[in-house]
Amino acid sequence: MLDKDIKKALKEAKEKKENLLISEEIVKNRLSIIIESNDIKNFNKLSESKKVKIGFSILSELSYLKETELLNEIDLWNSLKSILGSVLTSAPEAVIFEPLFNSILAGIGIPEGIFRNTLVSFLATNPGRLLDAMKDCKEMTKLVAASIVEGLVMQLQKTKGFSGIGYDIIRDSLGSAIENSDFGSKLEEGLAGTICNLFNKFTNNAKDVAGKLTPSTSTATS
Repeated sequence: MLDKDIKKALKEAKEKKENLLISEEIVKNRLSIIIESNDIKNFNKLSESKKVKIGFSILSELSYLKETELLNEIDLWNSLKSILGSVLTSAPEAVIFEPLFNSILAGIGIPEGIFRNTLVSFLATNPGRLLDAMKDCKEMTKLVAASIVEGLVMQLQKTKGFSGIGYDIIRDSLGSAIENSDFGSKLEEGLAGTICNLFNKFTNNAKDVAGKLTPSTSTATS
C-alpha cells in the first residue's frame, strides 16, 4: 500500500513538473512575440508613445496569461527577467512599464516629481493587482485611486516623520478610512472618464500586437 502511494505521489509530481514546464514555454513564446516584434534592445531610444504601447501590450498579455492560469503571481517578473535579461540591464518592470504609468498619471494631471514617483512605485510593486486592473478601465481606475491614497499617506509619513509600528498602524487605518469614504468613491468617479479614455486608446494601439498572438493561442489550447 505504501509503495502504491509513493508511486502515485511521484507520478503526480512528475505530471505537475511537466505541466509547469509546458506553461513556462507557452508564456515565454507568447511574450517573445511581443518582444521580437518591437525594438526592445533600443527601448530607451524609442518615442514615448511607442514605449507606452509596448508596456501596455506586455501587461495585457501577462494579464491574459494570469487569468488563464498559465502564469502565477510569483512568476510574473521572473518570466520577464528571464526573457529580457540579456537585453536590458536594469529591472524590466521599471524600464518598460514606467512610461505607461507616467502617461496615465500625466493624463489625470499629476505633474512630475516625488508624488508621481511614489505612485509609479506603488503600481510597479503590486503586480497581481496591476494585472487584475488590466481587465477593464474601471479596475484600472480603482488601482490608480488606491495608488493616490497610498501616495497621500506616504507624503504624510514623510512630512510628520512617522516610523516603526506606529506608522504602519496609522498608514493602514488612514488608508482604509480614505479608501472607504466618500473621498475614495468621488476620487474614482472623477478619474474614471479620463482613465477610461486613455485605456481605450492604449487598447486600440495594442491591437496589432494582439493579432500577432492569435496563432500562439490556438497552439496553446490544442
